[in-house]
Parts: sequence; structure tokens; C-alpha cells
Amino acid sequence: NSSLALKGTTPTLTIGDAGAEDTKIVFDGNAQDFYIGLDDSADDLIIGLGSTVGTTPIISVDENKDVAIPDGGLTITTADTSTNLTLKSTDASASAAPRMIFERDSASPADSDQLGLTMYFADNDAGESTNFFEIKALAVDVSDGTEDGQLRFSGIVAGSSVEYLRFDPGSGGVVFNDGSADLNFRVESDGLTHAMFVDAGNDLVHLGTSSSFGTFLNISGGSTHDIGIENSTGNKSQIIAKNNSSSHNTQM
Repeated sequence: NSSLALKGTTPTLTIGDAGAEDTKIVFDGNAQDFYIGLDDSADDLIIGLGSTVGTTPIISVDENKDVAIPDGGLTITTADTSTNLTLKSTDASASAAPRMIFERDSASPADSDQLGLTMYFADNDAGESTNFFEIKALAVDVSDGTEDGQLRFSGIVAGSSVEYLRFDPGSGGVVFNDGSADLNFRVESDGLTHAMFVDAGNDLVHLGTSSSFGTFLNISGGSTHDIGIENSTGNKSQIIAKNNSSSHNTQM
């Protein structure tokens, strides 16, 4: 057994003599060697596999303090609810910061390529790692000058993945429930729980109510509100009033 100890107030170990040369520290393992070294031609500090600097890099740091993981994944684990990752910018300008970029740098991009996927996993009560929710981005059209992108939000419902929402300017704009699942759509106002309500299971549309009046479109102003339909000039209007009884009145 041997060891090296550097003692003193400011101990320093210098490897290299400022010449154009690669320097390294090699960890000679039983099955796998690792190294920490300077790739002097690229001005990169590298941690990699093997014993030759530049071969199979794992992590590299360049002179701009940019960190790269050339071919691998990064897992940040905590044993509590503390923050795993923080992106912080101290820039004082009005420009957007901090920034996060997902880039698929393909040499042969094609229509419908998936550009990125964010998944939310958790164990179910059987201890199985389960994908409960995901956000997916696609390049629908990669033609120069006519590019179209798409963003999808999906979640698991009764054990199967269902698409909730899609942003697709190329074919549908903003679409809820593109897969025609039994998913209701509800918008609340300050005083109404069903200001707008699409009953997916019964294929009905409601405004101001969750009850059907026996028609496809069901509109209710409640006990105190009339329902008005007016044209753009304001000169002609149609007022339809319905109280909580069975009577209906129409005024032109």
C-alpha cells in the first residue's frame, strides 16, 4: 500500500510544464480503468474510461466553463424533498433567463420526428415504476420555410395512456381529447363550476350548466341571468330567457 499526502497551508500539485501536452491521472481498476486528464489540444478537462485522454469521455469541461456529457445519462438523486436541480441566472437585463434547450441535432431530420419527451414516473401500489404523465414535442413538418411543430400532453387513465391536449397549428390548432376518449372538458368562472362544459360520454355541450335539456347544446343563465345573442352592429338582438320553470320566452 502507498499513499501521497500534500501538507501545508496551501499544498499544490502541478502536472505538466505549460507545454502543448496532454496530462492525466489514471485509476487502474480491476475490470475498468478511469482517467482524469487535460486534452490540451481542445482545452478540455475530461473524466473518461480507459487510460488515454480523449478516449470514451464521460464528462468534459471546456475553457468557457461549459460542461458536456458526450454519451450517457445524468441521474441526480436525493433522499428527501430537497431540490434536485436549480437553474439560476443573475442577468439584470430584460432578456429571457435562465434558459433550457432541448435540441435534436439530427443529420437527417424527417417529418413526425419526436423532438423531446418529458415523463413523470412513480411506483404504483404493486411497486411497479409507472409513467403517469408525459409531455411530447414533435416536428410535424421539417421543410425549410414551412416548419410545423406539435406539443402533446398525455396521462394515464384507468391504466392506459390518454392524450389530453394537443397544440398542432398544422392540422388542428389547439385540440382537447384528439383521441376521442371519454374525457370531459370543463371551464369554471368565478361563480359557475360549469361555465363551459363538454360532456364527452354523452356527446353534449353545456354553457352555464351540467344538465341536459334534451338537446345537443344546452344553455342556462340560471335563475337570475338572461341569455343574449347580439350581432356585431348592436342594432339587432335576440334575447332568450329561461327561468327554473318550464316556461320559455323569446324576444326579438
